[in-house]
Amino acid sequence: MKNKIVVIGDVILDSYIIGSSNRLSPEAPIPVVKYEKEFFRLGGCLNVFNNLKNLKQSAHVIGVTGNDNSRKEVINLLGDKNFDGLIIDEKRPTTIKQRIMIGNQQVVRVDQEVTSDIDEETQNKIFRHLVKYHSSNDIEIIILSDYNKGVLNQDLCKKIIEYSIKNNIKVLVDPKGNDFSKYKGSYLITPNYKEAVEITNSKFYNENYIEISNYIKNQFSIKNVLITLSEKGVFLNHNHKNYKYKSNVKDVSDVSGAGDTVMATIAYCLNIGKTLPKSCEVANYAGGVVVSKAGTASIFISDIEFLLKNELDFKDSNSKKIIFTNGCFDILHIGHLKILSEAKKLGDYLIVGLNSDSSVKNLKGNNRPINQQEIRKEMLDSIKFVDEVIIFSEKTPLKLIKKIRPNILVKGGDYKIDEIVGYKEVIESGGEVKIIPLVNGFSTTNIISKLKN
Repeated sequence: MKNKIVVIGDVILDSYIIGSSNRLSPEAPIPVVKYEKEFFRLGGCLNVFNNLKNLKQSAHVIGVTGNDNSRKEVINLLGDKNFDGLIIDEKRPTTIKQRIMIGNQQVVRVDQEVTSDIDEETQNKIFRHLVKYHSSNDIEIIILSDYNKGVLNQDLCKKIIEYSIKNNIKVLVDPKGNDFSKYKGSYLITPNYKEAVEITNSKFYNENYIEISNYIKNQFSIKNVLITLSEKGVFLNHNHKNYKYKSNVKDVSDVSGAGDTVMATIAYCLNIGKTLPKSCEVANYAGGVVVSKAGTASIFISDIEFLLKNELDFKDSNSKKIIFTNGCFDILHIGHLKILSEAKKLGDYLIVGLNSDSSVKNLKGNNRPINQQEIRKEMLDSIKFVDEVIIFSEKTPLKLIKKIRPNILVKGGDYKIDEIVGYKEVIESGGEVKIIPLVNGFSTTNIISKLKN
């Protein structure tokens, strides 16, 4: 699978010193631990990356390390000595969390780290790596894995998200800290319940997930919010709709890295064509799997493959009927609303393919579009009967239709069915094509003509 995902964030090396104890120290009321073994695991953004690798999803990772033995251990665990995305900062150590365990019980943790913001030179190196990866791989998803260790500061986050919006890249954020403003404009943010409540300054009653998530969306201009609820599952606020998925956890062994697994699984599912609600459903299950494992654990494709029966397919396992339509939607008018409203009545989940700015220019000329793609997408997203908006850059949506394989393909106008792009592919896969009549006198071209006159 292509490298369409980049993970950016804090590099952490997790150390586990395992020992036994049968007496207390005479120096203090603490156990004396007899050393037996030590092992290391990838933590922070590297655990997200490792989860993606175990899901058979190749990806890039960009982070910062010191020039020390911990960096060497990280490289050893990654299995690649030429990992150019791990930038050395001579002024800081590689972050290491050293846990001392008696059997399966953690008794103390020692952290070695510097948490001040990285300097401008290091920020620029990170950004140049992102641009390089995007130019060679056409990146579709950026994961910001923030552990509040100084890498994902305000300036760098702003630069990355602005770049992603220009290039139609989804930014998924695992946040940290008490200021979500640095994530403004991102596609999805995944705070845990405690973080979500704290960011609202406890304005809402306990477990009022809808109000909490709406506050985060509106206050910080974030499109979608997933609140992780530990043993209660997850809550998703997406396109003015709310989804609650119960946890599958039976026995919690270790919660370390569960958020990384959730994030990696969402990115993986989006990359293979799943909707955001379906991606979060699968990620919720994946998170439940890893908290049943000891230590900073990862998910494997075998753990979730039964939930991914229709790989590269938007159709959810509960057999929702998918409707697809497309257009430029340059100046939204009553004709558009009529087509979209009628289209939604035909099934359960309406996906709208939206021509990118370059695609509109190819179709309509250099004076179009009137509104940029981000504005057009935001307007469509605000319509209650539109479930998903996907921007495509090609002249036609054929590539997107082949990926989605909708149950029903909808077009507005006076077309014959065999004139509609994608009709053959939809019919051959068992779907159907519907034509919805236009509302007379309403079109973007007519509106522009009236304004000129």
